Amino acid sequence: MRNLLLTIYQVLLLEVNLEDCAIPELFRSSLADYRKCGFDQGHMACAANHKGSAEEMKETFFLSNICPQSSQFNRGYWAKFERYVRDLTNYYEVVEVFTGALYLPKQDEDGKRWITYQVIGENDVAVPTQFFKVICLASDFESYILPNEAIDANMPLDVFKTTFYID
Repeated sequence: MRNLLLTIYQVLLLEVNLEDCAIPELFRSSLADYRKCGFDQGHMACAANHKGSAEEMKETFFLSNICPQSSQFNRGYWAKFERYVRDLTNYYEVVEVFTGALYLPKQDEDGKRWITYQVIGENDVAVPTQFFKVICLASDFESYILPNEAIDANMPLDVFKTTFYID
């Protein structure tokens, strides 16, 4: 079974990062946007979490599931964080994860707050300033906000823990 999944994964790599034609072209990113941009193509729904079928895994490679991520972040702390989430399935029967990009304001010395972010490619793909994950575990929740930048591997995950409210 492991070899089958590995083979499926390798086959999918030949078709990685597909443009999502369900998104209007005006709002769609392309592979060209990511070429030589200095950012990784970071998955919001992690491919390694969707090994149930080839089709399910393939869907994680649509560019609508991809955001520009700092290479150090994506290959470092984010990858470690994704493993943590995957490991939760050893302790909980159901683990639901909601992941997304954030564009949070920063405050200048004069007290004014601004939202600024880089864009890449011809389609002006916005580079998130942070990413969030909300993890639903039975009757409990965990939520995190992490900056889109290199993070020391020894930094405790609790530093990024946050709260949210459901009305």
